[in-house]
Amino acid sequence: MDKTLFNQVGEVKGAASELEDSFSFQFTPQNENLKKTRGSLFTLVTVSGKVDDRYEKAKSVYQQLQSSYYAKTSGSILHSLSETQDHLIKETLSKEEEQGIKYSILSAVFWGSVLYLGKVGDGAVFVGRGDKVKRLEFSKVASGVLESQDTICLAAEKFAQEVSLEDLQEAINTENFEKALENLDQKIGKIEGAVCVVVRLSVNAPLEKAEGLAIAEFNEKGEVEREKEMESKPEEPAVAETQEALEDKDTTLEEKISQEEQQEEKIEEKAPERENDPFANEPTKKPNRITPIIAAVSLYATRAFNYIAKPWRKPPPGEEYDPVSRRKARIIQIVAVIILVLFLSLFFGFFGKRSSVKENK
Repeated sequence: MDKTLFNQVGEVKGAASELEDSFSFQFTPQNENLKKTRGSLFTLVTVSGKVDDRYEKAKSVYQQLQSSYYAKTSGSILHSLSETQDHLIKETLSKEEEQGIKYSILSAVFWGSVLYLGKVGDGAVFVGRGDKVKRLEFSKVASGVLESQDTICLAAEKFAQEVSLEDLQEAINTENFEKALENLDQKIGKIEGAVCVVVRLSVNAPLEKAEGLAIAEFNEKGEVEREKEMESKPEEPAVAETQEALEDKDTTLEEKISQEEQQEEKIEEKAPERENDPFANEPTKKPNRITPIIAAVSLYATRAFNYIAKPWRKPPPGEEYDPVSRRKARIIQIVAVIILVLFLSLFFGFFGKRSSVKENK
């Protein structure tokens, strides 16, 4: 039986606060390789202080976090998330705090059924499984394995202070995700500054025996400091596997080609011969060899032009893109052009010098 995996996401916000505000962001790479190695990023950024453009401040911090995290193509997700937070604190947050602006950031990376968490400043992460809800205590980064219908809540500090585990459990303990958001909205509607991002993992999989949710907290060296386990239901998620992939396992490429050839032979055998065909005795035309060459050259030239021009074009509205990759591609192209011009100048200079020497002789 094949398995599919997807996330349901929603944001719940209480009353507005004059002192702080929280904003949620999410990003899933369109690049399949990046998606497989770095997963999907969900972030809650809280901005505190006397500043008008809190959303723009939060968005700027999130974009720096996203760009830095997805630019790290090597190393583990946990290590990359930790390095990204350290870089953000050093380069941006410390300078902003000198101006009286404080940031709190909660990050959750969903990589298949594995959850990676990052934390800067205040805030709390809750996980709900079955009829139980638990607050995950960690200082910087942590990771653990999820199950189907596990609910993750990235909550601002005000939410964590005002909403009890019993109230949170009562609100999200329902199969209908929209109903869970409505219940939660009713409970925090009058609480100023209470914001929560709710993500529910859904896995369509057969019932299997599963281990409990173990959230491991890591220190700066990447060593496990402590582990916390939560009781689980007998249901285990796995990485999504499509029906096409399962069929590919059973049938090899050679077998498919053989089957297609057999089908073509059957079709040719069944095709009736045409009688009194006026073109039967007409001499066959010789195929033009130049036309396919021109078509192939034109096709590859068009692909090469589109590939080169892609980093310089404006992305279509609504399309997600990685700004770091675009900048890298532009820099690489500029360097390549400079090297090419330098090579050509040296080449023509060398032959020009030889010809002048010959003339002098």
